[in-house]
Amino acid sequence: KRLIRMRDAIRYHKGVKVEKPEITYISTMSKQGV
Repeated sequence: KRLIRMRDAIRYHKGVKVEKPEITYISTMSKQGV
C-alpha cells in the first residue's frame, strides 16, 4: 500500500508541475494575443 501511495503522490506532484506551466503558458499566450 505504501508503494501505491508513493506512486499516487508522485503522479499528483507531476500533475501539479505539469498544470502550472500550462497555466502560465496560456496566460502569456493570451497576453500576447491581446
